[in-house]
Amino acid sequence: MDLGFHLVLIAGLAHLVAQVAKCVGNNRLVYVCDGGMPSGHAATVAALAAGILLLDGASAGFAIAFVLALIVMHDAMHVRSEVGRHAVILNKMQQKVHCKEAVGHSLVQVLAGALLGIVVAGLYVFFLRFL
Repeated sequence: MDLGFHLVLIAGLAHLVAQVAKCVGNNRLVYVCDGGMPSGHAATVAALAAGILLLDGASAGFAIAFVLALIVMHDAMHVRSEVGRHAVILNKMQQKVHCKEAVGHSLVQVLAGALLGIVVAGLYVFFLRFL
């Protein structure tokens, strides 16, 4: 199997683990919801970057994935939080249509997601060595 296949699996597993972790903490299905602990966005991009680093070394691909991971995590914390604040104001202005207000992540949620992604990538590569 080629590198791309493993990287897609690593990123997908990290995202799945993050979303399942949200369900465990809330006793409900929140896979389709935005926000929450841990950040699925951060887990996915951190796992992808860590997977590239572990499987391909400090390559140009890792540099690209790392920079894009930082952008996605910044967006998850800042830009999406602003969208949530705008939704609160819009919901107060109009009573008929409600906008989703909880769409951003806190720093702790993003860091937890990133750590989760790195751990998933590390475990995947560890077990891959034995297959």
